Amino acid sequence: MSKKFFAVLASLLGFLVPNCFAQDKCKTLDAHANRQGVRVSGAAALHTVTGQGRLQFYSAPDSSCVIKGVFILPGEEVVAYVEYNGYSAVMYTNPRTRENTEGWVATTRLQPTGDGISPP
Repeated sequence: MSKKFFAVLASLLGFLVPNCFAQDKCKTLDAHANRQGVRVSGAAALHTVTGQGRLQFYSAPDSSCVIKGVFILPGEEVVAYVEYNGYSAVMYTNPRTRENTEGWVATTRLQPTGDGISPP
């Protein structure tokens, strides 16, 4: 086989292998954080996004687990479920399409509204 073939193969593996490990790491961390994190009471689950600019969604509570192109804006509301290591697992419902998006966001950008999705 040619040197060019091996160079292309090595380049491809260099891209795919770390990406697979990152996805596995994020999936494992998400499961761990959901088990070990602090549950948010249903009566206090609604939060408003604060601060400046877009609030990035992550697939797990780690900055390396970015969900590219998925974010919410200040003033929008989310339902928080779990807090873990500076992140909150949330669900956002798009008011226009009614589609739900779930993921982790930075807890520091969330302000409780005082309302919930269940009675106290």
